[in-house]
Amino acid sequence: MTTTFSKEWFNKERGVQVERIPEKTDAWHERRISGIGASDVGRILGLNDYEGGSCIEIFYEKIGMKPAFRESNKFTFWGHQQEELVANAWKYYDGETDSYIRNYEAGKKIRECRNVSGVFSNTKYPHLFTNLDRMINKGAFKLTDGSLLEENGILECKTGSSWVAKKWQEGIDPMYVVQVMQQLMIMGV
Repeated sequence: MTTTFSKEWFNKERGVQVERIPEKTDAWHERRISGIGASDVGRILGLNDYEGGSCIEIFYEKIGMKPAFRESNKFTFWGHQQEELVANAWKYYDGETDSYIRNYEAGKKIRECRNVSGVFSNTKYPHLFTNLDRMINKGAFKLTDGSLLEENGILECKTGSSWVAKKWQEGIDPMYVVQVMQQLMIMGV
């Protein structure tokens, strides 16, 4: 079932729609084959060197010539398990190193996000879709200039092994940058 997502989060002019499909179900896997998900973009651009194979493999998955990746592995399993922990800690982080610990122990939430389940798409880009980790509540997040976020935003939660952490020493992995850029485009923010 597809509905226009027009609650307080987004208005109809943005073209955002959400399909309420439970994750990991047959319907969810079928939906993932029907377009390009935000997590597919890194593979398509050749940026993802450790998950799911090459851009050629994703092409054959999308046209039905190769079975799509459906099984969880230790990385996807722990990523999903730790997503809630990362999102919760993020609520207490104020920009200072280890501030989330101090703020958590003091019961001082700095910002808010919420879990919104479903497959999001946009009528402007019908071949693209995303599953969001969390949505950031407008007015509940300070930007680097000190102003409050005026619109709702997205929160992409990442965890990683020590191998992945070494890659981040040079900055944010481009694979994740393109993933978030697609999510922002789909959500119209």
